Amino acid sequence: MTTQTLTFNHQTRLAVQITIEDETGALTFSILLATRLFALLYQVSQVVLFIGYELSVLAGDLKAALNFAGKVFAIGLNSLAYGFGVT
Repeated sequence: MTTQTLTFNHQTRLAVQITIEDETGALTFSILLATRLFALLYQVSQVVLFIGYELSVLAGDLKAALNFAGKVFAIGLNSLAYGFGVT
């Protein structure tokens, strides 16, 4: 009988150390799979939040650009009307 020992450390604000003595390795595999899945979901959520933020900034920039273009167009039309003698 061989005993498979796995020790891994992960430290954020909370230190976690897990030591597993499992003969089949199934528990070790399931814990590593769950940990990797959680990390992947966290990274995906961060990417989605970043993309949402960037899209909101882009929408605000487009709104400001269209507002500015509209004001410039209105000034141009008023100048053209003044040039043609329309008051």
